Amino acid sequence: MLRLYLSDVAPVDSVAAGNLTTVQTASLLYRSGHKRAAKELLCERRDVYNAFRRTPTPCLARADWELKEASAANTMSRFQPGAYRTRADCLTAAYTARVPLGACDGR
Repeated sequence: MLRLYLSDVAPVDSVAAGNLTTVQTASLLYRSGHKRAAKELLCERRDVYNAFRRTPTPCLARADWELKEASAANTMSRFQPGAYRTRADCLTAAYTARVPLGACDGR
């Protein structure tokens, strides 16, 4: 089940840990042998939490308010670095949207 969520994540070599998305962090944990930690990190998303509820090894119990909506996990796909005139504007918008600052590297 974890491989389903981590299959599209490309390995990251030289990025500071603070700039990683939740899925990238989970992928890094999974590849380094910390499968349970990766799973619990992903379980913060409501769609993943609900999917694991139907498996023999569900996520640890969480209150409804602790779960993040799946749309929040797709912030990176909605962020458009080309929409900003300067790199500074792009970096400010990326920081505000909690998108890795590396998204503005092409600017």
